[in-house]
Amino acid sequence: MTSCLGPYARLAVWIDGRIVRGGEAAVSVWDHGLLYGDGCFEGLRISGHRLFRAAQHHDRLERAARFLQLGLRHPAAELIAVIAAVAAANELRDAHVRLVLTRGATSPGERLRWLTNASSPASTLS
Repeated sequence: MTSCLGPYARLAVWIDGRIVRGGEAAVSVWDHGLLYGDGCFEGLRISGHRLFRAAQHHDRLERAARFLQLGLRHPAAELIAVIAAVAAANELRDAHVRLVLTRGATSPGERLRWLTNASSPASTLS
């Protein structure tokens, strides 16, 4: 199968706790972020190998996740380490990083389950 991603297929990304190549990363068609826009994201800047205002970005992502009742399960230090690992794997000095948090996948018909029951959010970094 030919990838439409071109050179991006080789870039390292982090999805659900694993670093994989962009061409191997997959989001379930049942993921609530895809189906309903149920999630949040935070954009960060790396400049000269340094992450700009990492703590503030994590705090904002955590507030959004809490508001949406997503439950961000990664502390700031862990996400910063993941960003550094992905940037190093891609040999990035200057880049824009996007952290995406969705409610994750559920069975069809369970769209409103989150109103009464915590689910397993999915995390992506690209």
